[in-house]
Amino acid sequence: MKTTNLGYHPTPLTPQYLVGIVWNKIIQGLQDAQIPTQDLSKQLLAFALPRHASQSWEILVNQPLFLPDDDMVAILNLRRSTPATPPPAQGNTLFYIRSFCLSIGQLIQMIANRETEGKFEDESLAWKIATELAQDEDQPVWIRYVGLSSSESGWGRHEADIYNRSAGIFGAFVKARYSISASIVENCAVFEFPLAQTQAFRKPDGTI
Repeated sequence: MKTTNLGYHPTPLTPQYLVGIVWNKIIQGLQDAQIPTQDLSKQLLAFALPRHASQSWEILVNQPLFLPDDDMVAILNLRRSTPATPPPAQGNTLFYIRSFCLSIGQLIQMIANRETEGKFEDESLAWKIATELAQDEDQPVWIRYVGLSSSESGWGRHEADIYNRSAGIFGAFVKARYSISASIVENCAVFEFPLAQTQAFRKPDGTI
């Protein structure tokens, strides 16, 4: 089966090098979203920074659509959220990731459906660019969103959104289970960052 050539050049994958590229990516993303970064430090964001050398970090930064869930879980030390996962303790806030796995062909069809409706999102353009060199439309990709919750588990929030949210890109995934394949939503996986590693984000007054 033909696969996408990610075009990586040989790089010394030391932890220090990887921390640098991941840190810069996080800070740039926050600045692009106009979120203040002057009070952040690598110690504060240690839970999201590399602790050992792995090419999975480079893929996460440069071509995240092509990083399988198992590899993401391994480098970020995530835990799976399920219907049995309890909500966070009172006063705590958890960060979670929902991950939709679909084929490149299904993703292209979903984008085409959005464009037919006259909806052209930045995410869709980025996905088209990221997959334009793919030679196999059956190749899987992973579309992910990060969220936070103080009242439900990551899975609980995801399940509620399936029934209550119909707008935006998330709504497009919900619609895709009817127009493209039910597996797009049914196979969505939800992961959580361990609470002990996210509490550092809390301000002294307990707010995020």
